[in-house]
Amino acid sequence: MEEAVRTGRGFIWFLDQSITVGGLGFFWFFLPCAALLALAIWRFPKHPRTRRRLLWLGLLPLVWIFVGLWGAYFWLDWQNAQARYPAWLVWPADGALPAAVFLSVVLFASMKGARVFTAAFAALNLYFTLSMSLLARMAVTGHWL
Repeated sequence: MEEAVRTGRGFIWFLDQSITVGGLGFFWFFLPCAALLALAIWRFPKHPRTRRRLLWLGLLPLVWIFVGLWGAYFWLDWQNAQARYPAWLVWPADGALPAAVFLSVVLFASMKGARVFTAAFAALNLYFTLSMSLLARMAVTGHWL
């Protein structure tokens, strides 16, 4: 249970760092996010058959949520001189952004009638994937910027 609480707290901290853009402030996140959300709402597909296909877009948040939880679970205590990380711990963090870009392109190509919505949703998720993968990589290696 203690590991689940620690992992949850680490993930929430990663999310906070993503939203405050690493300490620059919420303002730097809010403007692009509001613009992308407004675009997504404006271009939300009206046809029911097109809306049913939007369920596939749920794969995009799964990428950054997984990487964030991965980094929070395997968080390395950098103050412990004996701590070493195996090389495979960084693989999910390193592969998250290429996987999310590939998934975004495939979803964009397959979402006829909802491409603008898909692009806005993918852009927002790519931001979170980038920030979570950077934070997760720093957490599992113990090398912080």
